[in-house]
Amino acid sequence: MKMKNSILVSLISISGWSVAANRPNVIVIMTDDLGYGDLGCYGNKIVDTKNLDQFAHDNILLKSHYSAAPISAPSRAGFLTGQFPQKVGAVDVPSNRGLDRICLSDKTMADLFKENGYATAMIGKWHNGAHDMRYHPMNRGFQRFYGFLNGGMDYYNWILDCNGAPVKSDGRHLTDVFTDEAISYVKQHKSNPFFLYLAYNAPHTPLQAPDSLIQKYKNKGKLTSAVATTYAMIEQMDINIGRLFATIKALMLEQNTIILFTSDNGPVFDGKGESNLTRYNCDLAGSKFFATEGGIRVPGIVSFPALLKKGEIYSPITFYDWMPTFSKLCGLKANPKDRKKWDGTEISEQLKQQSNSDRTIFWQYNRYIPIEFSNSAVRQGNWKLVWKYRVGTNLKDKADNIEYEYACRHEHQLKGITKVLPVFEVGAVEKPALYNISDDPCEKNDLSVKYPDMVSELTKLHEVWFKKMIKQYQIARMKNTQ
Repeated sequence: MKMKNSILVSLISISGWSVAANRPNVIVIMTDDLGYGDLGCYGNKIVDTKNLDQFAHDNILLKSHYSAAPISAPSRAGFLTGQFPQKVGAVDVPSNRGLDRICLSDKTMADLFKENGYATAMIGKWHNGAHDMRYHPMNRGFQRFYGFLNGGMDYYNWILDCNGAPVKSDGRHLTDVFTDEAISYVKQHKSNPFFLYLAYNAPHTPLQAPDSLIQKYKNKGKLTSAVATTYAMIEQMDINIGRLFATIKALMLEQNTIILFTSDNGPVFDGKGESNLTRYNCDLAGSKFFATEGGIRVPGIVSFPALLKKGEIYSPITFYDWMPTFSKLCGLKANPKDRKKWDGTEISEQLKQQSNSDRTIFWQYNRYIPIEFSNSAVRQGNWKLVWKYRVGTNLKDKADNIEYEYACRHEHQLKGITKVLPVFEVGAVEKPALYNISDDPCEKNDLSVKYPDMVSELTKLHEVWFKKMIKQYQIARMKNTQ
């Protein structure tokens, strides 16, 4: 039987790897605020995610997969550029201040695929520039865009952007809308290589799902209304992803398509009473907003059946790694100047379940502008050093929330940004905590007193990194406000 677009047609070898002479498709499924413990395949015994659980069983489950930041816009910018988000100017979420923007001088993953002859499309949540068309997805490498630019959107009363034109709600739930569009795109491009970035906004607020699914989880008992609705949103997304997978299989694209499923950061754990979102997250410390494992360790499932065998990988993999890895697996050519900017590691061998655990990884996030030793972390091998938020660095101007809420139900606006940033008094640096992540992934046992030399070594690494990074941020911020 002749198989269209099959990797079995012709194989070549790159550093011991076989890759398709007819280039593989790439689909990235990015979810929003989905925790490490929000899927059955990561141990959740309440939520029903049968399609993703089966996908994990049949392919590669990443057990130490890290986002670029513990919050949306910076994390997505890190993924799309293969760089620390501070370097490209995306350090926080307020679009009205331009803090979510990817500097125009930095190329995105979509740019790379497009320059190499791929069809490119983005469906879903952008959140990397909203009020200036220069930062619109269609000017950042995507030939088609169907989604929204804000950090959130109403799931029923939505208004989307289709290639720059507004599209008003037809009553469907937004998760269904994005899946329908993704399936249509895959069908249209079944005969040529494509890169699809499918960025669901589920299970991010507002918490909205079909009543029948919400009631299903309420009937399970001992769940707050917020958690029941969140699980309903996750199951609905799983059902839709199952539809997409079925389409890929029916079109015989499965063998020659790389699929990555992940989340931009950890889950939100706030709210009181029935609005409390606290739920199972594998007992990891912290949640969204925090540089502890609960905020930055995210689900990761990878498939490329023709090349990768199923299994579990425990050594660390980061968002920065996917740019160089997709480049190699797809045979993409990148400008040496652009490639030099990448902060990730090409992980082909690691995906073959070869260990690569001795690398050094950095995280830093606080509101508005990077501040040293505030909600920061550095991991080298099994050791991880974590600093808490410095007082005053996690405060948010209420005006930014007003702008965000308005954009959740209205067409995006082209307007100037507020360049002046809020200033809050910053407290002193607190002593960091040291953990052996291999032995203590839940960060319960602080070893800083026992291993002062390791604390000193990792602190120096962070100091050097931050000093270099902050200079690059200042240049990017200047460009992003021009």
